[in-house]
Amino acid sequence: MGRRSRVPGQFDRNGLGTTPVTSFNEWIPVNPLDGSWTLDDPNSVISSASVNASGIRFQNNAAAYDHHMHPAEDGAAAYYRLLTAPTGAPLKWSDNGWSVDFLITGVTENDDDALIGLHLSDDPPDRTNRHWVGLNYTNINGQRKIWAGDKASMNSSNNADGVSAFAKLFNPFDRSSDDDDKEQIHAIAWVHLNSANHSIASQYGTRGGMTTEFDESDLVYIMLCSGFDPASTSSGTSDGTWKVWYRVSYSSEGFSPEYRLNGRTHLHK
Repeated sequence: MGRRSRVPGQFDRNGLGTTPVTSFNEWIPVNPLDGSWTLDDPNSVISSASVNASGIRFQNNAAAYDHHMHPAEDGAAAYYRLLTAPTGAPLKWSDNGWSVDFLITGVTENDDDALIGLHLSDDPPDRTNRHWVGLNYTNINGQRKIWAGDKASMNSSNNADGVSAFAKLFNPFDRSSDDDDKEQIHAIAWVHLNSANHSIASQYGTRGGMTTEFDESDLVYIMLCSGFDPASTSSGTSDGTWKVWYRVSYSSEGFSPEYRLNGRTHLHK
């Protein structure tokens, strides 16, 4: 008797419901030269940018050593584009059902002092009035350093075994009951990873209670920045190659989801 075959139907995993649609919350590799990003570099920080399978290589001008991505000096070069939901629609700060993860891996440092950053901003080209929140990753004195936070304040941590930096930007929470009906990124969590993707002891933390607020009607932009480590004190070149990703978690229900006895409703396609 020949072996019978059949196509299995939908299945339920212990009452959790059907399998969710894939492609949501997957890592998106960053390529600032793919035509979808706009460069803003008024301080002429970048002398050369290239992208290949090894990652993104930024070579910075030696004369721009004092331009950083830091609360004390917001002068790094920035590639930016709109951040979109998995549906393709642009996100607003008032859309409270989303969060973003950032991942940066250092590949090579041909010269010291290199800085790369991945941030969310309300108006990237307006350097006088813009706000941002996110992650910087630098190389200084043979060690990689994480900077996590916003334009007002950042935490930093460096380690000789650091290879990758991961950060999670939590959902923007409504502060209308406290002040003037604006939105705020509530916190950012970060961790420094070694070559085995293990957390390095004491190289993790959160930056909570940040006071930077974003107008709820503003669109959300993602920025990829290149500059110099804030510890740079003299003229010198900066040359580094990095791999950079982000991923977006999104729910149109925000913080008011329906309680469904049958679990999830999205079907695997």
